[in-house]
Amino acid sequence: VYRLELQVPHLSPDADGYTICHVSDLHAGPLVGAPELRRLASLLKSLNCRAAVLNGDVAEGSVETRAPEMEELRTLATSFPDGAYYVPGNHEFYNYD
Repeated sequence: VYRLELQVPHLSPDADGYTICHVSDLHAGPLVGAPELRRLASLLKSLNCRAAVLNGDVAEGSVETRAPEMEELRTLATSFPDGAYYVPGNHEFYNYD
């Protein structure tokens, strides 16, 4: 976990302490399975993230063969009060036929 605190001039006091978590290159699949994703969800919950950005390469291999991992990712993505936002990476465009 790397923490970065930003000072934003004229930001509303209501936003003080607002936490956005950024997660990149999960590569959910054979090496990062459902148990690891549950541990990640627990870690992010402990950080009190209000929102999350999932940045590319979320799955490794065909999504159709990763049902347990995709279910954990769905649960993770819906756990943030202000939402989760996703930016696809190059692995989302590979053809795994």
